[in-house]
Amino acid sequence: MNNLSRTLKLTIAYDGTAYCGWQTQPNGVSIQSTLMQAIQEFTAETPVLYAAGRTDAGVHAVGQVVSFSTTSPVPAANFRPALQRFLPDDIVIRQVEDVQPGFHAQFHARLKTYRYLFHNAPVWSPFYRQYALWHRTRLDEQAMDFAIRQIVGTFDFRSLETQWPNRKTSVRTVIKASVQRIRNWNLLGENGPPSEECQLDPEGEFLCMEITANGFLYNMVRTIAGTLIHIGRGKWGPEKLREIVDLQDRRRAGETAPAHGLYLWHVDYAPATQSLPTGDLPPAADDGGDPLAPPDAGCPSASAS
Repeated sequence: MNNLSRTLKLTIAYDGTAYCGWQTQPNGVSIQSTLMQAIQEFTAETPVLYAAGRTDAGVHAVGQVVSFSTTSPVPAANFRPALQRFLPDDIVIRQVEDVQPGFHAQFHARLKTYRYLFHNAPVWSPFYRQYALWHRTRLDEQAMDFAIRQIVGTFDFRSLETQWPNRKTSVRTVIKASVQRIRNWNLLGENGPPSEECQLDPEGEFLCMEITANGFLYNMVRTIAGTLIHIGRGKWGPEKLREIVDLQDRRRAGETAPAHGLYLWHVDYAPATQSLPTGDLPPAADDGGDPLAPPDAGCPSASAS
């Protein structure tokens, strides 16, 4: 890194429908490769990009965080609109910030929040088919909310992980979790940050599952969503999710819910973290930066779920 190099932190949103996920793949277009090409065209540099989470094919993001070094002298405030000109409409740079050298979007992440959206209505909408999991019969959101709150804390979540063991440890700490029935689904507020204005409504057509943790396992969030479907239908009692976690057997859990209902919502960093020197990284759960896809995962075929 030369004396003119600086580290930038990008907060980006994207519609993951057309992509093979975040990570560059040999057999499809990824968010990473598209963003890298845009930066190359704008700065004439080939950056090394680090993302907070390597989202899987079809998964969306509202608050993905990316870090990289550049020698570009363009101020952060001007960097955002300038870089946006080189990107497709389904990838949006929400914010660009100068951060201290050594900041790493993946390893400095303290907490990550994901949301999974269910469209719970008798008739499905073609406009939500790539952005929410549709379920015709009414789901019991109170039972689902009770169930997910029982896994707040530190547990071995191997029963909610696909292809265990694929990480050093399956122990993670869930900070908060909930399921709420809402009237509307607002992704972004007027000024760009994620909107908290989704109104609670007992007759609303949407259920929003939200979970915050210090790390996630491969397919963990989607397995929770798939398990909650059975609880919401009344097939399983609200205590079943915690029971599945305690049994530590993936075969006891529900199906892995489809990718298109999942959103990387927010990544939290401790204020002091952004000024840590290179190599002085805080302890964090090692999930490979990826709650969804293993490092060698490629694009699924058209028939893959």
